[in-house]
Amino acid sequence: MKPHFLLALTLLAGSAALADTQKAESLVRDNRPADALDALQGDTSPEADFWRGRALIALGRLQEAAASLQHIPTEHRLYPYAAKGLLYCAWKSNSVDFAVIATPMVTSSNKEIATLATAALAEHWLRQPYSQDNSALERLRQLAREQPELQPVLHLLEIGNLRNRGEFEKAIEQCRLMEADRTLPLIMRQRARLALSSVYYAKEAAEKRERVTARPQKQQGSSAPVANDDQILSTYDDGKGEETLLHFISSHPDSPLLEEAFRRLHENGAFQSSEYAGVKLKEWMAEPLKSRRASLALLIQQHLQTPEGALEITPDVTYANNAAATCPHEPATRTILLEQVRWFLERGQTHEALLYLGMIQGDDVLKRFYENQLHSPDAESTARNYLSCARDASDTLRAPALTNALICALRSGDTATQEAVLNMPDITKEQHYELLLARIAYWLDKDAAKAQADIDFLRSQPAPNMQLQADLEMDQAYLQLRHAPGTTRELLQQSAVLNDNLTKLSDERQLRFFALQEEAIRRISGTEDGVDAPREAIDMIQQAAGKVRSPRVVAVLTLHLASLQSSRGQHVEALNTLHMLLRKYPKSDFAERARYMAARESEFIATPDSLKRAAELYELCASRSEELKIKAGIRHAAVLLRLGHLEDSEHILVRLMRNNPDMRPEDKVLANAVLANNKALLGTDEGRAEAIHIVGQSLTDATLPTWWRYRVLLHHATLCSRAARHEEALRDYEEVLGMKPATGESPTPADWHILYSAGSGAVMQLLYQKRYAEAAEKADQIAAWNPERAEPAKRKQFSDWAQYIRQTNFLEASDVLPF
Repeated sequence: MKPHFLLALTLLAGSAALADTQKAESLVRDNRPADALDALQGDTSPEADFWRGRALIALGRLQEAAASLQHIPTEHRLYPYAAKGLLYCAWKSNSVDFAVIATPMVTSSNKEIATLATAALAEHWLRQPYSQDNSALERLRQLAREQPELQPVLHLLEIGNLRNRGEFEKAIEQCRLMEADRTLPLIMRQRARLALSSVYYAKEAAEKRERVTARPQKQQGSSAPVANDDQILSTYDDGKGEETLLHFISSHPDSPLLEEAFRRLHENGAFQSSEYAGVKLKEWMAEPLKSRRASLALLIQQHLQTPEGALEITPDVTYANNAAATCPHEPATRTILLEQVRWFLERGQTHEALLYLGMIQGDDVLKRFYENQLHSPDAESTARNYLSCARDASDTLRAPALTNALICALRSGDTATQEAVLNMPDITKEQHYELLLARIAYWLDKDAAKAQADIDFLRSQPAPNMQLQADLEMDQAYLQLRHAPGTTRELLQQSAVLNDNLTKLSDERQLRFFALQEEAIRRISGTEDGVDAPREAIDMIQQAAGKVRSPRVVAVLTLHLASLQSSRGQHVEALNTLHMLLRKYPKSDFAERARYMAARESEFIATPDSLKRAAELYELCASRSEELKIKAGIRHAAVLLRLGHLEDSEHILVRLMRNNPDMRPEDKVLANAVLANNKALLGTDEGRAEAIHIVGQSLTDATLPTWWRYRVLLHHATLCSRAARHEEALRDYEEVLGMKPATGESPTPADWHILYSAGSGAVMQLLYQKRYAEAAEKADQIAAWNPERAEPAKRKQFSDWAQYIRQTNFLEASDVLPF
C-alpha cells in the first residue's frame, strides 16, 4: 500500500517502433518480459537499454530497470519515454534515490519531462519531514502560471506545504475549496479529501505536542499527582483525521484511492485504538457486493491478527476463507491467500498450504514459487523450477527463488544448475554475494573445507553492505565453534561490524550474534544446551537485553534469559525478569508468551499463593491467546489439581478436548495425563482403573513421537504400580529399556533421566513380586551401561543396589531402596 503519484499520468505510455529491437518490443507487449531480456542479451544500444528497462519494470526489478534506463542519452528520441520510466522506478523503489534521478530532469529541454519531474520532486521534498527545500515547488508555481492545467496539482502541493509549516486552518480551507470545485476531475477532488485527512492528523499531533510541553509541574509540597505524557495524550481523540478517512471509504467504495485511505488509517493505528473504526471495518468486511472495499477490509483485519514480528500468533483463516468465497478476483484477496499459504509453509503445514494455494485465481510467478515448494518431485527438478521462477520474478521474490534453486541444486549435486544460478548474466554483485553466503550456510554443517573456501573468497571481496559482512563474520565464527570455541568468542568480541554497529543490524542478525556467543560460552564451560546454563551466559544475555533497542530483540533475549534462569532453578529471578518485560511491553504480541512463562515459574515456586497466581495467569493466557489456549488450558487444569480443585480441573479438560478434537498428539497426551491424575486422586479402585485406561489410550496413538512415548509409558507404569498391577508396570519399564537404542549413540541428560527412571522402576517391580535374583540381575545390567557415556554416580548406585539386594533378599522389597 505505497503512496501514488499526485499526477494522474501514465508514466510508461507511448512506444517506438525500433527496427533493431522489434522482437524485444513485441515480447514486452505480449507480457513476456523474461523472454525479452533473453533476446536483448549482449545488445548495448540505447534501444536495447530502453526495452530492457521496460522488461525489468514489468518484472518488478526496479533498481535494475533504473540502471538500464539511465544509459539512454538525453538527446535520443526514446529519452522522454525512458525518463518517465526512470521517474517511476525512482518513485516506487526504496533502493533508488529519487532526488538524484529527478533533479537533473527539472531543467530538461523536454517540457513534459521537466514539468513531471518538477511536480514529482516538489511532492518528494514535502514528504521529507525535515526538508526545507522548496525550490521545486517555487518552480512549479512558475510553470502553473504558463500551464493552467497544472493548477490542481499545485493546489494539492500547496496544501502539503501549508501543513508542513503548521498553517493548518489555511490548509483546511484550501482542501474545502478544492472539494467544492466541480470543474475538477473527481479523482482530484478525492485527493483533496485525503489531503484534508493528512492536515487533520498533523494538526492533532501538533496540539498534543504543545499540550505535553505546557503540562503543569508538580507544586512543592503538593500530594496531587501530575499526569504523565501518555495520560495527557490519551485525553485527545484523533477524531478529525480518522473521521475524514472513514467517511471517504464509506462514500467511495470503488475509488482508485481506496487502498491509500485504508493504508493511512492502518498506519495511524485507527483500527487498533478506535472502537468505531473497528466496527466500520467489520461492516465493510461483510459487504461482498462492494468487493474491492470488502477485500481490503479483510486484508487489514488479517494484518491486525498477525502483526509484523509477532512471535506466536496464529492467523484466523476466517478472513482468507471469506475473501476467497466473496471476492475471489480482487488483488487484495490474492494477497490474503498468499500470506496464508506462506504462513502454513513456514510451519510445515503443507496440506493446509495446498488448500489455500488452490483458492487463488489465475497464475503468476509468486503462485508458481509456492507451488514449486509443494509439488516438485525431487531436488533436481525443484532447482530448475526455482530458476525459472527467478527468471520471471520481481526484486523481492528473485532473491529467495535464486537461493532455493542453488540449495536444491547443491542437494541433488546438479552442478549445471549451480553454475547457471551463480553465473546469471544480469545478477548484481550484492545478489552474487548473498548466494555465496547461502552456499556457505549449506556447507557449514556438511563440509567445513568447502565452507571455509567460500568464506576465504568472500573475505577477499568488498562486502556490498554491513549486513552481509556481519553474516560472513558470523559464518566464520560458527565454523570455528567445534574446534576452537575460545577463538570464536574472541572473534565475536573483536569484530567491529558486529559490535560497533550491532543495533543497526537486522533483528535476526542481532539474535544470531548473541546465540553464537552463548554457544561459545557453553562449549568453553563444557555445558550442554538444555541443562544448567553457565553463569557467564546468563550475564551476557542480561547485558545484551539492556544494550539493544529493537523491542522484538529485547523480548526474545528477555524470554531466553528467563528460560536460562529457570534452568538453574532460579525461579524467583526468572519470574522477576518476566514481570519486568510485561511492565515494559504490556500489550505487545509477545506479552502472552511472557505471561505463560510467568505462570510456569509461579508453578515451579509451588507455594500456595504462587500456585493460585499461576492458575490465574494460565486462565488469562487461555482466554487471550489462540496459540497458547490449549497448552495454557492444560496447565491451568494441572495447577487446579494441585490446589485440590478436582471438579474444576476435570471440567476444564473435558471442555478443552471436546472443543479441540484435532489437537496435537503431544497436547492430547498432556491433557490425558492430567485427567488420569485427577481420577487417580479420587483414591478409589475405580478411579485408579480409569486413570490407567486414560493413559493407555495415549499409547494407542501410532503418531506419538518416541520421546513422548517414553513419558507416557513411565506414567502408565507408575499408575499400574500404585494399583498393585506390578506385571503391567514391569512390561512398561521393560519397553522403555528396550527402546534404549532410539536415544541414539549420545543420549542427552534428559534421555539418561528417562532410562534410569525406567531401570529403577523395573527393579522395584521385580522386588514387589519378590523376584530378588532377577531384580539384582536387572540392577547389574543397568550398572553396566556404556561406561563412557553413562553417569558414574548412577552406575555405582545400581551396582551397590544389586549387591545389597543379594545380601538382603530376605527383606521386604520396600526396605531395599538405598537412594
